[in-house]
Amino acid sequence: MAARAEQGGASANDRASPEAEQREWEALESAILAAESSVASRAAGATDPTIASKAAELAACCRALDDAQHAVERLYARWAELEAKRG
Repeated sequence: MAARAEQGGASANDRASPEAEQREWEALESAILAAESSVASRAAGATDPTIASKAAELAACCRALDDAQHAVERLYARWAELEAKRG
């Protein structure tokens, strides 16, 4: 899909109906809150002293935290895209 966008083709987000984008926009706040809650939970897990000496478990927690943070970033970016379209 990225190749289509680079070639001037419309992305899936550009082709979404206004009604679908409105529903998506309305659902974003709760999705962001849930994703931020996941970040907080994963951050607590990554800083848990009981796993500090367990390298594999600590690494898995840190990867999960990183993934959760990226999910929040993607949701905020999408929110910004939809806000820009709304004018």
